[in-house]
Amino acid sequence: MKNKEQSSTSPHPFSFAMPPFDPSRARHPSSFVGIPEEFLLLIGHIIGAWSQFDMSFNQLLGKLLIAAGDVSDRWEMESFKRRSKRLRQACQPRFKDHHAILRSVDQLVADARNLQTDRNLIAHGHILIKMQTLGVVDNQIQGKLSLYCIGQEGGTRLEREYSLHELELVRYEFAYLCGRMSALVTGENLHHLQFSSADMDALRSFLSEHDD
Repeated sequence: MKNKEQSSTSPHPFSFAMPPFDPSRARHPSSFVGIPEEFLLLIGHIIGAWSQFDMSFNQLLGKLLIAAGDVSDRWEMESFKRRSKRLRQACQPRFKDHHAILRSVDQLVADARNLQTDRNLIAHGHILIKMQTLGVVDNQIQGKLSLYCIGQEGGTRLEREYSLHELELVRYEFAYLCGRMSALVTGENLHHLQFSSADMDALRSFLSEHDD
């Protein structure tokens, strides 16, 4: 993900708070995830957001395919890359006179494929916590914590580092992705997508005709 904002590189008080646990409930030996709680919370948000997006994506794609006479459900097991190609192809004849809808779908797919790399690294890659200490100020150790992810995509090794700020930005990018996807599959909040009245009517009419 290319961040729209640059995170601060200035040092700050260094801390490493592990998620709490109840020793009386732990069986021995037990080993808990060595990732600070604030990072784990954002990881959960990002993984959950992709699931939410993917379900809505499949819902819209299913409606379009059924409308085109394709009642098979085999596509549900395809990769996102193949399904996104199906979505763009299915939208062309249905909304050929509504270029704003087609542009919105194209941009949504492009953004989703970029963010999928972040999600896959975070969900499926190897995660390390990188700690960089930067000296002592006012009797407090200054430093930075970041999430270091190692994985692969298409056979190519990928490594990305996320500060807490950068991970928060990924979360907000996913929220924007999910919001746009929700608008396309529910017909709500379409004014945020800069659709004309005719565009909104066309999409809502289609959704109404194919309401599950």
